[in-house]
Amino acid sequence: MLSVESSTLLRSLLTAIAQGEISIEKQRKKLGKLVKYEPYCAFQRIDRRRTGYVSSKDILAFLRDNEFQEETEADTYYLMKFFDVDEDCKLNYTEFLTLVLPCDNAKLRNEIIMRPNFYVGLLDFLPKTIEYELCKLFVKEIAFHSRIENIKQELASKPDFDSKSGFKTIDDWNYNYIDFSNLKRFLKSTGHIATNKELAAIIRRLDLNADSRLSFEEFDEGIKPIEPYSKVTSKNKSKAKIRPNTAKLRSKKLKSSIRKKKVKKRFRKIRHAVTDPSCCDKRSIEQYAYSQSKAQSSLPDTSKPKAREGESTKEEFDAYRSPSEAKLGYDSNPYHKSSSYFENYELDSRYGYPERMHTSVSPRHAKEPIMYSPRNPPDSMPEFESTLTRADERELVSALKDLLEMEEDLEKYKIDLSLMPDFNLIDLFRTFDTTDKGYITFDEFRSGMHLFSVHPSEEEALLLFTRYETVEKGTLTFGDFSNIFCPKDKECSLSLKARKAFYINKQYKNLNEYFNPETRHAVENLLTTNIRVESCVDTIKDHLSLLPCFSAMEAFNTIDMNNNGYLDKKQFSLLLEAHGIYSKNCEYLVDRFDKQKNGKVSFREFSDGFRKY
Repeated sequence: MLSVESSTLLRSLLTAIAQGEISIEKQRKKLGKLVKYEPYCAFQRIDRRRTGYVSSKDILAFLRDNEFQEETEADTYYLMKFFDVDEDCKLNYTEFLTLVLPCDNAKLRNEIIMRPNFYVGLLDFLPKTIEYELCKLFVKEIAFHSRIENIKQELASKPDFDSKSGFKTIDDWNYNYIDFSNLKRFLKSTGHIATNKELAAIIRRLDLNADSRLSFEEFDEGIKPIEPYSKVTSKNKSKAKIRPNTAKLRSKKLKSSIRKKKVKKRFRKIRHAVTDPSCCDKRSIEQYAYSQSKAQSSLPDTSKPKAREGESTKEEFDAYRSPSEAKLGYDSNPYHKSSSYFENYELDSRYGYPERMHTSVSPRHAKEPIMYSPRNPPDSMPEFESTLTRADERELVSALKDLLEMEEDLEKYKIDLSLMPDFNLIDLFRTFDTTDKGYITFDEFRSGMHLFSVHPSEEEALLLFTRYETVEKGTLTFGDFSNIFCPKDKECSLSLKARKAFYINKQYKNLNEYFNPETRHAVENLLTTNIRVESCVDTIKDHLSLLPCFSAMEAFNTIDMNNNGYLDKKQFSLLLEAHGIYSKNCEYLVDRFDKQKNGKVSFREFSDGFRKY
């Protein structure tokens, strides 16, 4: 029988595996959704020596090419060893696929495999976004292995722990295997309510024969430290100080991006001022020069005979040469207010975006014409001149469409909750603010969600917390908190704000007894949807930030057709209708960006809405 301390460590190991696998799987999907990504091309890009396999040195060289300097060969060896099935200290293409393909989305997986590949030369690079996302996948795998290895070493050092006793502790009904049910019971008994997603992630990571259960051999292989290599690296990392990144940064923009990504504390978020017009002009000039150089390179050269197909010329190698080789209101306590008061009443990136602009080997695609809906033919289109490229404009419209759909789903859950007869904002706020301070800290916010059976990760909870905080001091006031649950529908909103507290006046009531079961379930659904929405929005922000020519200033100017200097519901609606998207709820987009709640979106509010917290 394991001690409480060993059981807690085993739980920590399993939850760390779940969180890491979920984060890595999310990155695999993000990489796979890039339309120009093809696994064999990525394999060729990393295998510069054309040996037919990828070694730890090849992965390290790939990271170095993209300005990832903190990883060592020991880290990449650790990564390679986990996916090396035949134990030959290198990854063949089949093993490489297990590293880069998504696991729980068969449709996307098949789509990626069926994409046509192309030849990648010895000096060629993949598109910038693909190289960066692939590097992020490698870095997440390395960080994941490092984290769980430390827990494995600590768990193995416990005198009462061994693989057999750990397996029997989880297999409480002596099935001789671990599945979803007994794994969930073990985690619950040690204080962690696991979701089905977490359970699936644990089983998927440790399951070697894909039978959706863990035998003792698989469990033993998954929890034992990798020897002797891991002990050496673990010991060195525990004694050594964190080394600063001494690599030469290529531009001030990269330095700013790296500083932005390294968030040392949860609530010390770096707030950037509105982009200086001179900076925008400089970026526009750089983008124009880049587009002109690409256009010139795409012109046919009739002065020289064409090389044979599949043969690279010296000029082609020079075109893909690495840049490193070139020369170039409610701040007060709500409990003391009357009812009339309410009538006046949404993983780990340690590095910035690399400045290296790699050129794709594939030919530049011609711009596709905008497709119009039969309901709105070209003759009736509002005429405006977009400052974005057509591709970037489609990405912007797609992002706005996704935001609008998610806000509409969120509104439905808010209305359902507001219709519950015993629900009111003051009692709900009391379940989070247990000390009657009049505001909620981040830790109290997470603890309050646990009361409603919502158990987000720290990153997910922070996304939701940051979305609604207005004071920016790591707290949510009553007004901020109310915005999470209050619907945008005026009638439902006024009705909800006018309700008086009920449970707060019943001193014998425990916090777990607040509200009826149906109401508590509605609160759980709304919180879960809020977290899902903010996670999706974070993914959208990541995607837009990786577009090489996308600019918040140009996106703002594209929507601001009349040059008003602000955006409103009508301008959002016109842009969406120009792309065949019709909605009566475009005010939801305004409400998401509009921090001052004046019905207008300034450039700063718009750029902050697409900026990572």
